[in-house]
Amino acid sequence: RSSGGLLGGASTTFTKVIAPLGVQYDIPIPGVRGLYVYPRVSLGYVAYVGKLSGSVLGVGFGSSDTYHGGMFAPELGLKYVWRRLHFGIEPFSLPVHFFAVDRLSGGQEVIVHLDYRIHGYAGVDF
Repeated sequence: RSSGGLLGGASTTFTKVIAPLGVQYDIPIPGVRGLYVYPRVSLGYVAYVGKLSGSVLGVGFGSSDTYHGGMFAPELGLKYVWRRLHFGIEPFSLPVHFFAVDRLSGGQEVIVHLDYRIHGYAGVDF
């Protein structure tokens, strides 16, 4: 996000770095060869890197903070496998990110960030 005007402006950006490990189990759908439903769960590390930059009356400023935490993501999908090709959709993906931040008044506060995603994909085995 950015704001600015005659006196200057500011911009804030956040970057997420995620390193998950997970397990997935393919359950075949009876009567349809190559069709699977799969639950998956992932656990891992997440870092939010925040950067603030801008200028006031022509003088530049900037700061950067990194917040470290964890993540948990339950997911459910449906995939079709034909020869070496994979096609799928994940109608349910609910990543939860959590991390502690320092309060201005002292102490720490736990922040929880919840996303909902729908994924579609295609792939090939080599």
